[in-house]
Amino acid sequence: MKSAQQSAKKSNDGAELKIATEEICAIDKKIENLTNLLAETTATATLLRKIESLEQERSGIQERVDSAELATQKVKAIQNIQESDVKAILNNIAVSIDEQDRDDIEEILRGLIDRIVFDDSTLDCCIYYKIPVKSRNLVASPRGPVEIPTIKITSTCKILRKRVAV
Repeated sequence: MKSAQQSAKKSNDGAELKIATEEICAIDKKIENLTNLLAETTATATLLRKIESLEQERSGIQERVDSAELATQKVKAIQNIQESDVKAILNNIAVSIDEQDRDDIEEILRGLIDRIVFDDSTLDCCIYYKIPVKSRNLVASPRGPVEIPTIKITSTCKILRKRVAV
């Protein structure tokens, strides 16, 4: 948990977001200027190709903005979640596990665990959790469906072998 929060603090997605947003504004201004020129010239083909090129560039930058916004949401979520929150989630699942049927348990675990890695040589086990973060600011996005940010947490443990008496 602490490592996830420390790596989140090192993120510079806020700066990336600002730069990309400024680039989009500059491209929008260029497109507007070229669009105004269209009415004043007969060489429209060249201007239309340039506008199309700028639109493609803008689209690529918009994807970067979307990615940076999602990363910023994740950073904020990671900074707000505490280890006690994660323990409470896992505890609630453990308490109600006896009341669930097998399919429900599988669905819960698939939604909670990203992957489990076993090391045969050292008998280490590493569980990678993915916990969805629900934002209170849910609004429809004009860009389509938005991925729900998830917090990824790693937990390690040691597997002990039972000694068999001979």
